[in-house]
Amino acid sequence: MARKDTLLQEHRTADSLARRVVPRLRQGLDRATPQALKTFPQVTSMLAIVVGGLVLLGWQHDDETLKRVLPHLVAMNPTTALAFILAGVALLLSRDELALRSRPTARRVAQLCALSVAVVGLLKLCAIVLRWDFGVDQLLFRDKLAGGSAAVPNRMAPNTAFNFLLLGLALLFLDVTARRAVRAAQLLAIAVASTALVALVGYAYGISAFYGIGSYIPIAVHTALTFLLLALGLLLARPSRGAMAVITSENVAGATARFLLRGALGVPVVLGRLTLAGQRARLYDSEAGLVLFVVSNVLILATLVWRSSSVLLRVDREHRRAEARLARNALYDAATGLASRALFMDRLEHALARARRRADYRFAVLLVALGPSAGLDAARASPAEDQLLRATIQRLRACGRADDTIARLRADVFAVLLDGIADASGAAGVAKRILERLAGPVTLDGREVTAGATIGIVLNTRGHGRPDDIMRTAETALQRATAQGTAGYAICDP
Repeated sequence: MARKDTLLQEHRTADSLARRVVPRLRQGLDRATPQALKTFPQVTSMLAIVVGGLVLLGWQHDDETLKRVLPHLVAMNPTTALAFILAGVALLLSRDELALRSRPTARRVAQLCALSVAVVGLLKLCAIVLRWDFGVDQLLFRDKLAGGSAAVPNRMAPNTAFNFLLLGLALLFLDVTARRAVRAAQLLAIAVASTALVALVGYAYGISAFYGIGSYIPIAVHTALTFLLLALGLLLARPSRGAMAVITSENVAGATARFLLRGALGVPVVLGRLTLAGQRARLYDSEAGLVLFVVSNVLILATLVWRSSSVLLRVDREHRRAEARLARNALYDAATGLASRALFMDRLEHALARARRRADYRFAVLLVALGPSAGLDAARASPAEDQLLRATIQRLRACGRADDTIARLRADVFAVLLDGIADASGAAGVAKRILERLAGPVTLDGREVTAGATIGIVLNTRGHGRPDDIMRTAETALQRATAQGTAGYAICDP
């Protein structure tokens, strides 16, 4: 029973620590909740559907803003827009794994959309690499695509086709429950996000080689952005599995990972753009710009690491203090500061072991039960009862010696381990002093209360092999003392 109580106390302390520490860590490192991250796939899939729909409307009504965002940018191919709608539908239906299993029709639709996206990418790659042009990027608005005045016809870019192939395969793997399939889907999504990020950085830096391949039409900026959003949504579609389990977790590791990832992804991109702008403005040459970029990265990333480490240090200190409190609560009664049952039984076991080694060593256990007038109740202690409890503990301590152990076993029952007594008369003498002290009145709320007590005494003998045997004998002695009807003590020495 004592072991169960200790485990329960450990669980409550750990739970309390988590409730205090993790919110504090989020305030210091990360304000994005894991629940918000788990809704990200739904948001990104709907954005992909909206982007694809707006681009198709732009082609239908010849609205250049909807097709290319800005006049000097590349327009998104209509087949690309349709593939984004299919990918958004597939991700929207596949984001909830449990719901997908219970809806076979939705599952088939998601698989069909994902397969279509992969086929679109594969057919376009065949046209580029093998010269087998199936015209997949001319399925919609063929006349408008053929009648354009641009030097390079609006076709699907090679990096767009490659991303669609990877994205379609990732969506198909997402439907497979095997662990390796989920990891494969996440690796494919990371590849899509990487190529999209390279293209977006190329647009931000003004470097065409990053978003265009050779003489082929470059990937459109909103195409690259939609790929990046879909890849991130796909990564978070299975938040508790694979590489995303740490990032989306609600513990300290998850908060730290999200905080450091934002810095690792954002800081180099921003610093690189600023460094390049300075070079183009002829403020410094390329060598000086490289040095500034490296030093700035080191300083800022080191600051982020220091920030996260300082918060983790505070968390570690909280954890150590909680462990210290847990250890003390396991050994001492929280309300009185007396030894707990676990500590008392441990010291009783040591006393038994000493008695086996030394024939002249003796000890005694006293069970002290307060009288009915004390009325102590651990579940609903009142200020008056607390005052009576403190007075009782003071009197018990005054009767014992420094080496004796006093424990609170129940609300109104205490145990005293008398270590190294000479004989039974020594234990009886301590019991008499306790009875005399507890017989004295205590003033509570202007009235005098006498607690009184009965005491059961057991002396160590060769018949006691375990601490539980001694405690059962002590309970028997306490029952004999209580049966006498008056405050007193009884000794069991079999």
